[in-house]
Amino acid sequence: MVGENVGNYRVLQQIGEGGMGVVYLAEHTVIGKKAALKMLLPAYCKSEAIVTRFFNEARATAKLQHPGLIEIYDFGHHTDGSAYIVMEFLDGESLAALLKRKGPLDLQLVIELSRQIAGALQAAHAAGIVHRDLKPDNVFLIPSEELKCGLRAKVLDFGIAKLIDQGSPSQMKTRTGVLMGTPAYMSPEQCRGASRVDHRADIYSLGCMMFEMASGKSPFVAEGLGEVIAAHLYEPVPSLPVAPQLEPVVQRALAKKVEERYQDMHEVLGDLDALLMRRPIAPRPQASGAATIDETDLVPRRSRAGVWMALAALALAGGGGGFWYWRTHQPAHAAAPTALAIAPSPALAAGAPAPALAAAPAIAAPPAPAVPTRVALTVESTPPGAQVYRAADGVRIGVTPFTAQIERGEGEAQFILKLAGYHDATVALPIDRDGDQTIVLTRGSSSSRSSKPVKTAAKTPAPAPPAPAKAEAAPPATTPKSRSLQSGELHSPF
Repeated sequence: MVGENVGNYRVLQQIGEGGMGVVYLAEHTVIGKKAALKMLLPAYCKSEAIVTRFFNEARATAKLQHPGLIEIYDFGHHTDGSAYIVMEFLDGESLAALLKRKGPLDLQLVIELSRQIAGALQAAHAAGIVHRDLKPDNVFLIPSEELKCGLRAKVLDFGIAKLIDQGSPSQMKTRTGVLMGTPAYMSPEQCRGASRVDHRADIYSLGCMMFEMASGKSPFVAEGLGEVIAAHLYEPVPSLPVAPQLEPVVQRALAKKVEERYQDMHEVLGDLDALLMRRPIAPRPQASGAATIDETDLVPRRSRAGVWMALAALALAGGGGGFWYWRTHQPAHAAAPTALAIAPSPALAAGAPAPALAAAPAIAAPPAPAVPTRVALTVESTPPGAQVYRAADGVRIGVTPFTAQIERGEGEAQFILKLAGYHDATVALPIDRDGDQTIVLTRGSSSSRSSKPVKTAAKTPAPAPPAPAKAEAAPPATTPKSRSLQSGELHSPF
């Protein structure tokens, strides 16, 4: 391509390459203005869907006029049929390159860059455009003397943007039900392959980027792509001790439910401006990724004719993925007991000497320590990843390792474990104290036979005698070595 003319531009040199296309430095043949020429590889130009998505980027960005968005000069087809886009040439580095080179950034710089990115996306959202693949690789930084931080952030690559027809807000110009984006920065609704993904998905992605800029790593780091997706869906947002001022903003941006997030970039900008001006941010309920269980749904079984324990459903991901790997979760820790304040007797408080033991009247025994009102029940399996069903009505309620905290009571709770290629197993746990049980599943057709309930001795303060050696001991739980998935993508234009 070097030396060829593409439209009104002459190709000077190649400056970048990806899995689906190549980027060249080009120059206008008449006025000599430099530009970046992005060309889709010929093999992909045969796909109408890919070409349409490629041109969506040009149409989406050309609609916008904002200093934080790259300017589009032209787009079309070359003489050989290859699709191309001509855009503003930027001299600088990506945010991903800056983070790789410097690690965590200064808090002021994190806030300023986040403001610039939020401002650019606010303009895009106002035009009915959702990026859907926001990540550090798609933010380019160029030197700027106009800004106090010395850097101007430009949001790039609207290649898988959702273009909303103003006459039909629900219409999408890209395929739905397909995972599109980069897993490390994908919102929970994108991870589910939802057909309706709006601008709040970009808010979630920006929250991931703010966390990474402040801490040097993504909020959810795991071994495989499926584990990262599962973390976005179910795991609570990690704390951000290195930047406590920014943590409330990150927590709200990363809320699992879209209605609990910021509702638009204007709200994000308001809180970021407050941080820059050192004003307090109004407290809001902290978003949590953990499943919440209403204690009214957890009714203990009273004797043999009682009611079965029910648990709040954990929705498993549907559509688009086709693969799932589950990360080992640690059992929830019981809350620390509340200290009891005991007031001294009036006589001792007044300084009177304590009476002799023989003459002392009977003194009521001190109150016994408060018994915890809730118990933690944990069900694990070897291998992990078994579906957990409520034994009473067969409703699926989670995946092993599975933990719930419920009101202490009498009776027991029963669960059925199912895993493809293994026999079903039933677990019974008493609910008068903490309990846990690990079941070693045996190979065989699922549901071919149902085992009898496996009762467990729940945790008690008294020491238990050493158990005899088991013929088949469950292997100790291990935590897989984690690695970042900054470059792991399910789909990207390049």
